[in-house]
Amino acid sequence: MERLSFSARRFWFFGMLVFTVVKSTAQFYSKGEDPGYLKWEQIRTGHFRVIYPEDFRDEARRMAHILEIYYEPNSAYLGNRPGIIPVILHNHSVLSNGFV
Repeated sequence: MERLSFSARRFWFFGMLVFTVVKSTAQFYSKGEDPGYLKWEQIRTGHFRVIYPEDFRDEARRMAHILEIYYEPNSAYLGNRPGIIPVILHNHSVLSNGFV
């Protein structure tokens, strides 16, 4: 078995360090734009749970209605009927369509 050179060992060590130390946040982002006073509400429909800021109520109702309209045709097309799907409407972001 051939020994690795010092530079190869150093490269391997730092590569492994990067992969093990990097903070990972799955399906969550923190950009610091949310005001601390933000209160969240939810609408429960037959197939969705829409979570939204309280000042976004009208849009959340509209979105819940649209989601229910498209549930049946899409689930039939996909051949799958999932359970309750949570949907989070986040309107306090400076990144336009950044987390779809």
